[in-house]
Amino acid sequence: MSHRNDRTLAVRALARVEGEGAMHVRVRGGAVEDVRLEIYEPPRFFEAFLRGRRHTEPPDITARICGICPVAYQMSACLAIEAACGIEVTEPIADLRRLLYCGEWIESHALHIYLLHAPDFLGYTSALALAEDRRDLVERGLALKKAGNAIMELVGGRAIHPVNVRVGGFYRAPAKAEMAVLHAGAVRHRPGYGRHHRRPDIRPGGVRGPRHRGARTALDSAARPAGRTRPLPDRSDRPLHPEQAVALNGGAAGR
Repeated sequence: MSHRNDRTLAVRALARVEGEGAMHVRVRGGAVEDVRLEIYEPPRFFEAFLRGRRHTEPPDITARICGICPVAYQMSACLAIEAACGIEVTEPIADLRRLLYCGEWIESHALHIYLLHAPDFLGYTSALALAEDRRDLVERGLALKKAGNAIMELVGGRAIHPVNVRVGGFYRAPAKAEMAVLHAGAVRHRPGYGRHHRRPDIRPGGVRGPRHRGARTALDSAARPAGRTRPLPDRSDRPLHPEQAVALNGGAAGR
């Protein structure tokens, strides 16, 4: 620092990012001259893990690269294999993949905004300290994250490291009744939903009617431990539907 208005600030480890990061800021003459944000990650060596594996295995393996954004890696693996085999998935499969992505975005952004950045913006040391004064903000963030987790569980099989994704489609498609319950829970957590709205009541099977004593929305059940919400999907490589999924058996590609 050659002058009181000239300085260089270096933060080698940022605590409020999903991963590892650093920031360098150079100020000259009282004005910011340069800002560099560095996101760095240690090598994972997943490329080596995938060598010699069957073409059906990469989606499950690459999902373990990250617990916050597994869908991005999982979909990249599926797209790469499908492109190599000349496969184009049908529109229903593409829509379900998009929904799965949305679930990941919702839970990841809610975590990032409400639990990592909001305390800094509002002058608190952590989300726990923020909750002491603004419990409503933290609860809203947790509700949004819960909504994203519910989508991940329904479409991906579980909220962390989804197990329902396969090359060409999914091992299991969500039932219409399950989607209806998910939608009802999402509406209930929508901003502005309050005393002027009736909570949609869903009977088992997705039929509107008198509230069933044991009925719970997918958002209500999203807090259950990952991996215990439903049995693992069938891994027999059976296609989702002849017109909706592609079966890749024995290394042969087909539609």
